[in-house]
Amino acid sequence: MRQLKQYLNPWPFIGAIAALGFAPLFWWPITLGALGYLLYHLKQNITQPHSWVLKKTWLFGFGFCFIGLWWVGGALRFTPFISSAHISFLLGAITTLALSAVMALWFSVPFLLAHKPLQILNKYHKSWFAPFLLTGLWVGVEAIRATTPYGFAWNLLGHTLAGHDVLIQPAALGGVWLLSAAIILLPATCVWCTSKKNFMYALLYIFPLFMVFSWGGWRLWQAPPLVPFAHVTLLQPNISQNIKWQRDPILAATALVDMLNIPKTQQELPQLIAFPETALTFIDPNHTFMQSALQPYLQNGVGVAYGAPTHQEGHYHNSLVALHQSRPPQVFNKEFLVPFGEMTPLRQYFPDLLKKIIPKGYAPGHNNRRLSTHIGTALPLICFEALFPFALKEAQKQHHPKFIINVTNDAWFDNTTGPAQHLAIARLRSVETGLSQIRIANTGISGVIDGYGRLVKRSKTEHSVQIDSPIFEQVFLKKIFGTKEKN
Repeated sequence: MRQLKQYLNPWPFIGAIAALGFAPLFWWPITLGALGYLLYHLKQNITQPHSWVLKKTWLFGFGFCFIGLWWVGGALRFTPFISSAHISFLLGAITTLALSAVMALWFSVPFLLAHKPLQILNKYHKSWFAPFLLTGLWVGVEAIRATTPYGFAWNLLGHTLAGHDVLIQPAALGGVWLLSAAIILLPATCVWCTSKKNFMYALLYIFPLFMVFSWGGWRLWQAPPLVPFAHVTLLQPNISQNIKWQRDPILAATALVDMLNIPKTQQELPQLIAFPETALTFIDPNHTFMQSALQPYLQNGVGVAYGAPTHQEGHYHNSLVALHQSRPPQVFNKEFLVPFGEMTPLRQYFPDLLKKIIPKGYAPGHNNRRLSTHIGTALPLICFEALFPFALKEAQKQHHPKFIINVTNDAWFDNTTGPAQHLAIARLRSVETGLSQIRIANTGISGVIDGYGRLVKRSKTEHSVQIDSPIFEQVFLKKIFGTKEKN
């Protein structure tokens, strides 16, 4: 029995329960409770060595990451050089376990950094400072993760609040980091500020959070009706990853265009038609195919945006292209590539033999993050790039875009939790920037998001859908206790 207890460690299961706060469930109170239990256990064993803290937090983080990222293994089913379903399932399981093990280390870092200072604070009876310390370290580690693709900033703690229109609003003030701070600060305060002596410090932490989230509710309550500046048509073709790259590319692209159901009368035409990431599965020099196939719309002043691979200056790129009759094609090349999916890290240092075996993949784009469209300057995001808020804020300052255009191919995730989690991340980008967003998925969840992060229209996963919708003006944050629409 003792041996059985040794192998059935409860911490991975508690961590797994904590992950129920992420999409599609958004059971964030459970996340708060599970984190509170972990913090209480750490406090009760504050004299233990760093190795003990690493073990407990890593086990918790492993379960937390495994449940949050189990969909990653499903993508391995579409690996082109593996034909056996059993082998692909085994490879997917190993990949998910390995990724969870690595990501759990990120989870442990803030607790390890805090452990010695917490021991000192406990010795001198200054535990009221512990919640602030833990929160600062946690948010700092999450911010570091969001600066590089290798940090894989998927499922940050703040993403657990992205399913509620009110709770997501503080991201307009402090980004996803403010939401993450709340999720760690609340249980930390309940654990470390329980004595009568520390009660006033608990109020010092909790009252500002109460005010910030109350402001979020007031912000939505007093928000004026949003004013549309354009009408868009989004096409979600719902093409399975099993066949997407196997079909004749010209016939597939022709079928894609034929899916459009748009009246060709001038009064009913949208101003922009948007297709998803890699809508074309072939390189179209000078973009002649789409210009020809969509000529009836282009000649009537309609703009077009679509994802496609491109070849420029000897490199292949995952690109987003904008067409309009009155200007040359505009191209944005994806900057943040998926490690091991779209590129192989450190490939340039591999021996020549390995370079011949391992595909080169895409090259990262180094162009400015902007895309000139018929309805205004867009802030472009291609799939994985929605995970990087710093890049978006910097581009917004430089280019003053009118809206976000986000194309993706969530067919890799199939009907798992992946598409819902990806949408939750995208919603935060709209709240942080105040920009409306059009999100076009091959399959997954397409839709229109306003500058408050609210879903105006959305599709279901694994459905072929055309969405016709207005897109709205930017939300401007005028002051900390109010917002006002402009334009």
